[in-house]
Amino acid sequence: METIYFASTYGSFLPELNRLPDGSKLWVMPNSWDVIHYYQRYKLLERDLVVLRPWGWGSFYDDAGVRFDYGGLDDADYALIERRQTTFNDKIPEYASQLEWAATKPTLARVEREGVVLASLHSREAIESSAFHSPKGARP
Repeated sequence: METIYFASTYGSFLPELNRLPDGSKLWVMPNSWDVIHYYQRYKLLERDLVVLRPWGWGSFYDDAGVRFDYGGLDDADYALIERRQTTFNDKIPEYASQLEWAATKPTLARVEREGVVLASLHSREAIESSAFHSPKGARP
């Protein structure tokens, strides 16, 4: 059984995700975009991010007004890569390509447990910390 269930690490990234520019395209692990849509629907994720998913795949939140687009990892401005038990190796091509992609991109944040990376947020291009926007409602 996987040790990370239902994208439980994603909540740790809410502060960073809330600082991404509105309209940014975010890629998350397949079948876990509903976790991001849940955060958007219930205002935990304030930014108006566009969540990418494969063509033809649906979401429980499609009728709730969440923003999505069809696309893959190479189409993303940002990617949240979760490291589940099956992704700790490079034997499965789908996961190997995610790890290779992440290895060539800047890491904005990561969650570790006893030195093991559980998830990481990456940007397609290098950005300065000043490029992060202040969360909505934050005081200067």
